[in-house]
Amino acid sequence: MSDTSTLLLTLRPKLVAHATKQLARAAAVRSNAVGSIANFYELLQSAVDSGTPEWLNPCLDEWVGSRSGSTLKEPQTFLPVLRALKIATWDVLRESCSAAEALEGIGDLEPIFDQAGLYLMGIEAKATLEQTATALRDVQNNFNQLNKSKAGFISVAAHELKTPLTLIEGYASIFVEGLPPEQKEEANYLLAGIEKGIQRLKEIIENMLDISLIDNNLLKISYQPARLSQLVEQAYTKVKPAADQRHIELVIENIEDASLFIYLDPVRVFQVLVNLLQNGIKFTPDGGKVTLRARAMAGFIEVTVADTGIGVATENQERIFHTFGSLGDVAFHSTSKTKFKGGGLGLGLPISRGIVEAHGGTLWVESAGHDEQKYPGSIFHLMLPIRQEPPAADGE
Repeated sequence: MSDTSTLLLTLRPKLVAHATKQLARAAAVRSNAVGSIANFYELLQSAVDSGTPEWLNPCLDEWVGSRSGSTLKEPQTFLPVLRALKIATWDVLRESCSAAEALEGIGDLEPIFDQAGLYLMGIEAKATLEQTATALRDVQNNFNQLNKSKAGFISVAAHELKTPLTLIEGYASIFVEGLPPEQKEEANYLLAGIEKGIQRLKEIIENMLDISLIDNNLLKISYQPARLSQLVEQAYTKVKPAADQRHIELVIENIEDASLFIYLDPVRVFQVLVNLLQNGIKFTPDGGKVTLRARAMAGFIEVTVADTGIGVATENQERIFHTFGSLGDVAFHSTSKTKFKGGGLGLGLPISRGIVEAHGGTLWVESAGHDEQKYPGSIFHLMLPIRQEPPAADGE
């Protein structure tokens, strides 16, 4: 047994008493750390006897393990405890031994305390990372639950809105039919306005249902053989009146590559094409230009919709594909989906991406930035896989 080991054994009652007294004055020190002081000095003596500082590791592990239920806002380190034990040990050695004995004891114990400090920092850092990871998982779980509740609310609200809309539409028609002939002309004009509003509300409801299906991974794709070029022409026909009203040149180029038959959901892909063209018209000033092009690539057909509009800021080029991510200025909201900078629910692009990704494709935007003076424009890239047959269902 070394001289330092003998001193630790002889002075242990005094060491424990003095260290307990010192630690009791530290308000931040946890009681379970104070309770292990005697065990600490026993292991410290074993470390001196063996020349192996790792003897202290179990005690340090116990300290850190005792904080497993603590929150991240509480003190997270036992280094002050270790420092207090070291100072208390030096005090007792200086008070109870000769200068030579104290100096020798401090020299033998200093490397062990240093090694213990390094080990303690390491395991505390690991424990903090684990606590942080657990906290982040809890936050993510709560966020997912919130998203699920939001999607459920949207779905229920959309379904609930359908019934009163149908009633309004039906009773409005019955009311007009019951009027005398001389009043029907004016009534039909009013009915046309009601029907226009009802149709817009129906589109909003369908969008809400679509985004609910996409958010819950329930969107079904009905694969059928179709020519993408034909869907492009149909989408062009649908949005051309709006483009003409805004004096926007609507151009379709190089769609020959999209003329082969491929398997896709024609209804859903048509929906995407209309969304992209309407989006280009909406954010292009009067007199601008929106151009749709297509080209065949290895295993994919790429469709691009380029506009000469206000562009998309770099920081928003992903955000616009998030649900409600591009609500826009409330002052610009209107019943028109193609009015310049007209607001909306911010669902068109998220729905479009959801439909494209359900096909196994991708959708993204390219833009030099947002500028309402220079109009840098945007290019939306849509890539769909060339399927010669519908994909096999899961489990087949």
